[in-house]
Amino acid sequence: MEKINVLALHGFLGQSSDWDSVKKQFSNLNWICPNLFKEEDIRLDSFESLVADLIHQVNPNQRNLFLGYSLGGRIGLHLLNKHADLFSHFIFASTHPGLMTEAERQDRLSSDAKWSERLHQLPWTDFQSSWNAQAVFQGSHEPLRKETDFNKKKLAFGLSSLSLGMQNDMRPAIRAFSKKITWIYGQQDQKFNQISQQLQSELPNLKMVSTKKGHRVLFDSPEEIAEVLKTTSV
Repeated sequence: MEKINVLALHGFLGQSSDWDSVKKQFSNLNWICPNLFKEEDIRLDSFESLVADLIHQVNPNQRNLFLGYSLGGRIGLHLLNKHADLFSHFIFASTHPGLMTEAERQDRLSSDAKWSERLHQLPWTDFQSSWNAQAVFQGSHEPLRKETDFNKKKLAFGLSSLSLGMQNDMRPAIRAFSKKITWIYGQQDQKFNQISQQLQSELPNLKMVSTKKGHRVLFDSPEEIAEVLKTTSV
């Protein structure tokens, strides 16, 4: 039987166990789920250095799939851009393809710098409550997070180094490799619903899957993510 590996990347304030609800529905896949904000040997200096570290976990002689949620999906776009040939398919859930103007990127950098300050200054529970109160998360399940599950310095650093403001517009890469992409978004996630609809209007051949939930599709709709994965791992 062919060995199939799945490189699965969580979002910000995420951890490898976030994938457990999806993983339990499979017995034939080898899961690679790094803890981006815990493991010391993973560099968060830039998307490029992070991709360089992650690619060493992928066996080029075996079949590989990519699965990324939110920030994890944005990291995956850089894998798509640099190493599309190492993966047979990419699944992006609640993923931003990139801001299109320098003004938007500067605004996002400023916003993420403020979040980094809050992470340093606020008690953990207060920071988590503030983070979860963002409009994009409304109507979605809020996973329990413990401060001891993270390296707070890496979290704060990642807010800046992996900010959406540091990401290029990845639409050219999405266009170039659209045949090996499935794009998942939540219908109740107004912001990413609009982004996804616009993306599909530009790339009508891009496979889109919508769930009836919000932004946190990994937690709200793990069964639907697993169903997409099943269709790409046969």
